[in-house]
Amino acid sequence: MDSISDESYIGEENMKIAFIVGGFSSISENFILNQITDLLDRGHDDEIFATNNPKNKKVHSIIKKYRLMKRVNYIDIPNNKIKSILKAIFLIIMHFPKDPFKI
Repeated sequence: MDSISDESYIGEENMKIAFIVGGFSSISENFILNQITDLLDRGHDDEIFATNNPKNKKVHSIIKKYRLMKRVNYIDIPNNKIKSILKAIFLIIMHFPKDPFKI
């Protein structure tokens, strides 16, 4: 079985991709960082939504190199189920693409 080469992505249309994570900029998040940076290298537009900020003073060098902190949106998820569902609906509406059928 042949592996997929980088050349197979050349004709791919760029996408806007959202990563929803518990915490971001944790130094132990190598798997997520690799996914984010690989997609950025391929020309996609990544946005990161995190539920908490670990406020680590130590930040992975990849985060600095790719300036990922500018792509992070920290969201407050309420403990109340009804409030959290309403907030999720609000966030989806606010961040939904203007022309969803083009995706």
